[in-house]
Amino acid sequence: MLPPALRRVWPSLVSQIIIVMLGSAVCGQISTEELSYAANLIQSRNFRSFEAFILATGIYLLLAIGLRYALNWAGPRFLFGSRA
Repeated sequence: MLPPALRRVWPSLVSQIIIVMLGSAVCGQISTEELSYAANLIQSRNFRSFEAFILATGIYLLLAIGLRYALNWAGPRFLFGSRA
């Protein structure tokens, strides 16, 4: 019963995983050094906030796209046993 149910909810689950990854970066600003903290540090040192945050946004975008492709590739292969 679990594999067919997981197959149906896998696209939504991938979206939720990406939302958690991006949300943890926003919440991580409080407790740990993350990409947004590094961008904030760079802009405070050289006053180039636009460039620092555009670069951080691009890196977050690449992380989200890469994670989506990896999960969409690995899910059917390893969880469902198909090569689709």
